[in-house]
Amino acid sequence: ETPIVAPLLSYSALGQPGRGGGRWTLDANFLSLTRTSGTDSRRLSLLGGWELPHIAPTGEVYRLYASLQSDAYFVDDVVADGAAPGTTLDGFTGRIFPRIGLDWRFPFAQSSGGSTRILEPVAGIMISPNGGNPDKVPNEDSQDLEFDDTNLLSRNRFTGIDRVEGGQRLYYGLQMGWFGQAATTSAFVGQSYRVRRDSTFSTDSGLEDHFSDIVGRVAIKPNFPLNIQYRFRLDKGDFSPRRNEVTASLGPKAFKLNVNYSFFGQGTGSGEFTDREEIITGFRSQITNEWAFSASTQRDLELDESLRHNFRLEYVCDCFKMSLDFTRTFTQDRDVRPTETIFLRLSFKNLGEVGTSAGP
Repeated sequence: ETPIVAPLLSYSALGQPGRGGGRWTLDANFLSLTRTSGTDSRRLSLLGGWELPHIAPTGEVYRLYASLQSDAYFVDDVVADGAAPGTTLDGFTGRIFPRIGLDWRFPFAQSSGGSTRILEPVAGIMISPNGGNPDKVPNEDSQDLEFDDTNLLSRNRFTGIDRVEGGQRLYYGLQMGWFGQAATTSAFVGQSYRVRRDSTFSTDSGLEDHFSDIVGRVAIKPNFPLNIQYRFRLDKGDFSPRRNEVTASLGPKAFKLNVNYSFFGQGTGSGEFTDREEIITGFRSQITNEWAFSASTQRDLELDESLRHNFRLEYVCDCFKMSLDFTRTFTQDRDVRPTETIFLRLSFKNLGEVGTSAGP
């Protein structure tokens, strides 16, 4: 059931600002995905967009945007949600999906005593047709949805192209910051409201109701080599934690320690996962200006077992980047088995990259 993806082609273009600062964007994607057992899919996607920023004399910041996504699919053996066992869909399908929206920000700043404080309310509205996900369109690249502060304001909160977020929604939040000589602190909290409830998002995803869960982050960066960031998702009803993530790094570039603790409540990803509690510890050493070495280990605290060990050697110069990874994974799921992998990636800046891997 593990898919073979070949080829996967992507193209993106960004136009020059025109009259009033508006500019066009274009994203194109072609995917061919096959399996020896299961769904096969061929996809051609085109996403054209236009954005117009505007700063009012009062200091308010607006951004008007519109887009049109056109997708064409040729599929085999697609299992539709709720279909009878053994029933599959085949053939051509597609969709044309427009969006239009408006973002608004109003930053306030105050400086005194060598520090600056910022308070910025943000809000927006997005309008699109209801639905937009035909049964014949397989969900290959949009399953691992984790609702958080990074995609609250996104136009499509799914991770890929196969799923779109239809309907009308509002999103709003408050961004704060304190920038001083001793430290820098920032925080954000926000929520969204969907006009129409439907089955687009899975149960317990934090987006299935009219009002979403509350998401946010707090970042602290003192004036020495320490960074701390806390990200959260709270239940909209009783404010109980649905997601907690703490990331910290300590030390200079010569030897920096890293810790990442994560708790994900049931409903993350495709909605089939139970609670997960994990910790990743490691270090990174910048040996010279060009060479760096890092190592990390990931552990499941609920099951008290290791999930992954990784070692990486990197070389970076003005026009070239090389990374060599050795990874030992302990995950087992259907046809996925524990394995060791060596992965070499060569990146030529402004030209492209090539990679190869070896494993059992």
